[in-house]
Amino acid sequence: MEESNMYEMKRTVNCSQIGSHGIIRNSCLVDLLQDCSVIHLDTHPVMSPVFVEENCVMFLVSRQLDIVCRPEQNEKLTVKTWTYEL
Repeated sequence: MEESNMYEMKRTVNCSQIGSHGIIRNSCLVDLLQDCSVIHLDTHPVMSPVFVEENCVMFLVSRQLDIVCRPEQNEKLTVKTWTYEL
């Protein structure tokens, strides 16, 4: 995978993201993935200029969320996203 096709962000789990069992809520995991995806597309070296020049947008066809572990409050986590077949 080319480095430009991947985007990664690091975050710390905050108390507002924690559910009743003391771990991050599923909705917060999806929010983190959404944030990562949007930042990635906005900063992508190939796609971002095309969107502006052509006055177009991209529709998300599918998304896969691989939960490796369920972090607790104050844990650090890494969220990654990448484009496929550009």
